[in-house]
Amino acid sequence: MVANEVKGDKGKEKLEGRKAIRLGSRKMLLVTVGLGFYLAWLMISITPTIYDGLVGQTLNILNNTEFIGRILSIVPLVFLAAFNFKQTFSVNVFMVVLGVVISVCTLTLYVMGVLAIKQNEPITECIAAMGMGFSICIAVVWGKSFCQLDEVAALRCVAGAHLLAFALTLFGSVLPGVFSALLHIIVILGSAVVYVVQSRIEVEQDSVKPTKTGALPKFYKVKIMFGISAFALIMQYLFSMSEGKSNSPNEVLWIIAGVIVCLIFLLFSCLLGKEIRTMNLSKFVLPLFVLGEFFIFSFDFEQSPIEVFAMGCAWVYFRIFYFMAWRAVAIKGGRSAIRVFALGEALIVIAGMLSTAYAFVAERWLNEFTTMFAICLFAIIASQICFANESGLKGQRLVVLDGTNDALYEACAESVAQEYGLSRQERIIATMLIKGYENEDIQNELVIAYNTLRTHLRNMYRKTGVHSRQELVVLLKSPLMADDNLSNPNILH
Repeated sequence: MVANEVKGDKGKEKLEGRKAIRLGSRKMLLVTVGLGFYLAWLMISITPTIYDGLVGQTLNILNNTEFIGRILSIVPLVFLAAFNFKQTFSVNVFMVVLGVVISVCTLTLYVMGVLAIKQNEPITECIAAMGMGFSICIAVVWGKSFCQLDEVAALRCVAGAHLLAFALTLFGSVLPGVFSALLHIIVILGSAVVYVVQSRIEVEQDSVKPTKTGALPKFYKVKIMFGISAFALIMQYLFSMSEGKSNSPNEVLWIIAGVIVCLIFLLFSCLLGKEIRTMNLSKFVLPLFVLGEFFIFSFDFEQSPIEVFAMGCAWVYFRIFYFMAWRAVAIKGGRSAIRVFALGEALIVIAGMLSTAYAFVAERWLNEFTTMFAICLFAIIASQICFANESGLKGQRLVVLDGTNDALYEACAESVAQEYGLSRQERIIATMLIKGYENEDIQNELVIAYNTLRTHLRNMYRKTGVHSRQELVVLLKSPLMADDNLSNPNILH
C-alpha cells in the first residue's frame, strides 16, 4: 500500500512537472512576443529612411523628437520607481493605458500628415515626444514579467524579442503605406494586450522571486547600474558621431547586424544552456565599443558600411546585456523589477543628456585624438566596473557555498527525508537548501528547469507540513542544531 502511495506521488509529481514546463514555455513565448511588439514600434519609429512617403515623413518626426521624448520620460519613470504596484490588476490597467495613449499619438501623427500639417509645428512635435516618452515606460513594465523567467529563458526571450522586432520592421518597409502605418499602430496595442494575457499565468506559476539569500551588497548593485549608464553614454555618443556623417544612414545594414547578434545569442543559449552567466556578457561590450570607435574615427568624411555594421552589433549586444543585468539586480538585490528597470531607464536618459553635453564640448574645444582617447579611457573604466561586479558576484557565491561540511549536511537531509518520505531528488535539493543554495544554483547543479524545481519544492512543503522556504530550511537544519556536539550555529553560515 505504501509502495502504491509512493508511485502515486511520483506520478502526480511528473504530471505537475509537465504542466509547469508547459506553463513556463507559454510564459516565455508570450513575453518574447509582447516585448518584441514594443521593440518593433520603437525600431520602426527610429528607422525612417527605410520607409517612403507619408510613413517616412511621420517616422522622421518621431525620430527627431526621440531625445526630447526621453527627457520627458523622466517624470513617468520617477513615478514608476516610487509607486509600489501591489496588485497585478493595477499593472495591467497601467499597461493598457500606456498602449492606448501611444497608439493614439501615433495615429494622430499619421492623420496630421494626411492633413498636410507641417512637421515643425509645436503641436506635432509635442505629440511625437509624448509618444516616445511614454513608450519607455512600456519597457519598464515588461521588466516585471521578464524577471519571472530563469536566466537562460530570459536571454532567449530578449534576443528573440529583438529578432521579432527587426523582422516586423523590415516587413513593414515592404508593405503599402497605409498597411505600414497600421502595423506601426497595432504593434504597440498588441504589446499591451499580450502583457495582460501573460499576466494571468502568474497565478499558476510563481516568478523567480527577488531574494535576499546570497543577495548582492548595495555597493555592487550601484556599480552595476553605474557601469551600464557609463556604457550607455559611450554608445549614444558614438552613434551620434556615426550618424552625423550621413543624412541617410544605412539602417538596413544596421538591422542586419542586429539580426546576426540575436541569432548568435539564441544559438549559444541552446548550445551552452546553464553555463551562460549574465555578468560574463559584459566581457564583450568593451571590445565591440572599441571596434566601433576605431571604424568611426578611421573614416572621417563618410559613414562606411563596416562602421554601420560594427555599431549595429554593439548597439543590439548592449541592449541585450543591460536587460539581463537589470534582471540580475532585481532578483539578486531583492528589489521590485519595475523599480529597477525604471531607475535603469532613467539613468540611460541622463547618460544621453551627458553624451550630448560631451559632444558639444568635444566639437568646440577638443581635437580628434583627445576625444578618441577620452572615450577609450572612459570605456575601460566602465568595463572594469562591470568586471568588478562579476568578481563580487563570485565572491558572494563563495561566501554562501564554501566552508561547508558536506557529510553533516547530507546526514541532516537524509534524516529529514526518512522522517517525511522525501524522494531521492528532493533529498538532494534539501541538502542544497541547507548549504544556502539559491534557486538558480540548484537549477544549474541539477540541470533542471525552474518549473521542475518549483514542483519539487511544493511537494516538499506538502510532505513536511511547512508553508515557506524559510520554515523548510529551519526544519532541515533542526537535526544538526539539536545535536549538542554541533550546536554552534555559525557552522551553517
